[in-house]
Amino acid sequence: MKKGAYTLVFVLGGALLLVLCVLILSSSRDDDGANALSNISFYTPPPDDGAVNLATNPPQQGWGDWVDGQRVATAPPAGYVPAATAAPTFSASTPEPASSSGGSLRNGDEGMDVAYVQQRLKDLGYLSGTADGIFGNATERAVKEFQATNGLTADGVVGARTLQRLESSSAKPKSAAAADSSRATPVPQPRTYTASTPNAAYGYLAPGDSGSKVTNLQKRLIELGYLWGSASGKYDADTEEAVRAFQARNGQWVDGKAGPDTQTALFSDWALAAPRD
Repeated sequence: MKKGAYTLVFVLGGALLLVLCVLILSSSRDDDGANALSNISFYTPPPDDGAVNLATNPPQQGWGDWVDGQRVATAPPAGYVPAATAAPTFSASTPEPASSSGGSLRNGDEGMDVAYVQQRLKDLGYLSGTADGIFGNATERAVKEFQATNGLTADGVVGARTLQRLESSSAKPKSAAAADSSRATPVPQPRTYTASTPNAAYGYLAPGDSGSKVTNLQKRLIELGYLWGSASGKYDADTEEAVRAFQARNGQWVDGKAGPDTQTALFSDWALAAPRD
């Protein structure tokens, strides 16, 4: 009994489904008999090549809308400002180094810049002696004289204007009659001999001697510029001549022998060095 009931329900359900399909198909026809499904449009993705339809955009379309699967190019909206391309930036170039002798030079300065100025002063007759690179009182006097002769402020300082005039062909030289006999670096006058109480620690050294005391003597003479080369430890003719030069310049008895008085003066803090020129 139950099996027959299930069969009846299945048959009735199938018939109902068939009737429903017939009704749907008949209602999907338009007046011309065309299938209404053919009027349905589907979204088409944008083309891969990025082509743009340049046709005018319908009024209802907005800026950059997609129409028929393509982006329509229209006039940009009011107030639209495209992003500006940043201007390339360039690193500042390294400034040219200033001239090595272009700064101000004054009394007390030392170096190649000073030597250059001294040489120019020598060439123009304002300075004599060696251009030793030491800006001393004599160099300052020469600078002041050059400045006064060439219409500059005579302050003894080598600034840009003074240096420019020194290097120019129009720099006025000093007349030969008034040539300066001063040295680039003033040289102290020799001292006169005065007897003193010799230091008992110093012995008596003479030509022909040798040893560590002679070596120390020679090292000090080399340090003060009276002897050249290396300390040999032998009291030879060169050492004797250096001792004589030191004695004459430092107010000692000039005999070429390094007695206690000579050695006391030689190893003192006030010993005068040999002239530079």
